[in-house]
Amino acid sequence: MSLPLFGKPRATKVVVLGGGYVTIHGYKSLEKKLGKRMRDGSVEVTVVCPRSYHVFHGWTGEFFGGIVDLPNKHSDLRTVMPHARHVCGEAVSVDLQKRTVKVRVVGGGVEEELPYHHLLIGTGSYDAMDAVPGLEEHGLPLKGVGEVLAVRNRLLTNLEAADAVSDPRLQQRYLTIVIAGGGFAGVEMCAAMAELVDALKERYPVLRKRRPRVVLVHSGEGLLPQWRPRFDKLADYATEQLYGWGVDVRLGTRLERVTEEGALLSDGELVPAALVLSTVGMKLKVMPGTEQLPRAQDGRLMADEFNRVKGEANVWAGGDAAHLIHPRTRLPCPANALWAIKHGEWVGHNIGATILGKTMKPFTYPGLGQVASLGIGKGATELYGVQLTGWLAWISRFSFFMWFMPDPVNSVRVVMDWLMLPLAGRRAIPLFDGAPGARRATAAHPPAHLRAVGASE
Repeated sequence: MSLPLFGKPRATKVVVLGGGYVTIHGYKSLEKKLGKRMRDGSVEVTVVCPRSYHVFHGWTGEFFGGIVDLPNKHSDLRTVMPHARHVCGEAVSVDLQKRTVKVRVVGGGVEEELPYHHLLIGTGSYDAMDAVPGLEEHGLPLKGVGEVLAVRNRLLTNLEAADAVSDPRLQQRYLTIVIAGGGFAGVEMCAAMAELVDALKERYPVLRKRRPRVVLVHSGEGLLPQWRPRFDKLADYATEQLYGWGVDVRLGTRLERVTEEGALLSDGELVPAALVLSTVGMKLKVMPGTEQLPRAQDGRLMADEFNRVKGEANVWAGGDAAHLIHPRTRLPCPANALWAIKHGEWVGHNIGATILGKTMKPFTYPGLGQVASLGIGKGATELYGVQLTGWLAWISRFSFFMWFMPDPVNSVRVVMDWLMLPLAGRRAIPLFDGAPGARRATAAHPPAHLRAVGASE
């Protein structure tokens, strides 16, 4: 397929925005369809992403718990997409009439203009930190790798501070964590934190004298509403596991405000806490030039059954950025990794079919299920309607993640991390780097209650 927009282009150009699940699986699907053309240069795929690696979110709890090493969660985009051109930069605007994308290249602010015949928007979402007053200033999100790193650093630094001070009130504040959101992210993070703190009792004497407090705040009537009411058994099992870890579950309660002192809840209680996290809400960036594209109320791009943005012949969307109707429930597809993977598979096939002049296939994926880890050997899984708990569910989750990791080499490394756990134990040293959000965990921005005792984060 050649469009006479740039004279006589040497190649059909596909520009992909983002480096997540939609991008990787869209590329793999496109390669199956057009592998020979991609290798000989008649189809050119360009990937635009501000970082050179993909972050696999499946092992977030395990990284936080000191089991899986951080680099093993990352896959080099150039390795998993070898026949693509990679532009490390941020897409700043789209011109739908000229069919170009303006990109600001990382490292110097230089702007490049990329022409396209097909544009795939897979830019995902970010945490809505402005949803709660004070959250941006005093809390932390959990979506990005930098934020997860910052949370882990903050917790470990707080443990050091609690072990160093003698004031019981300060000790308890350092040992108190508030998490807002009772979905999968919040529940799994609660379990990961409780399990890590329990495993570190021998290292920190304060943990043997004073019990850490983990508070999970959820506005609904039950945790894991994604499973209710059809899979109440699994949601209730997960809730019981959190109670077993000693988590203080607050149902029907919202996070109203975050201050330097802690978290103010909707029931009026101010919980003194040195760490407040949010897993509630997401926001989408509307790229300049795409404002006129049809969007749902939540800001996601309205896509048809072929993953095309409605009303556009050559603009495609998937993952968190796309509002795509589930083929059975007729509700929007969930915004999670599995659905982003499947969106990518379909959209890659359909872009390839369009280039070849063949028939596209509508999105028909019915869903696989959902999994949650509540600690080693404590899993909750729903696969095609079958409910599993305990070790069997935990192993199914492990297998599921291993299957979907983009880089087989990293899969081997993750297995080695798990095999080393009984021998080497958990990694419990803060890791400071320049990742986005990690600055929150450094001494450059300590909250007032930490500065007061001379501690640093």
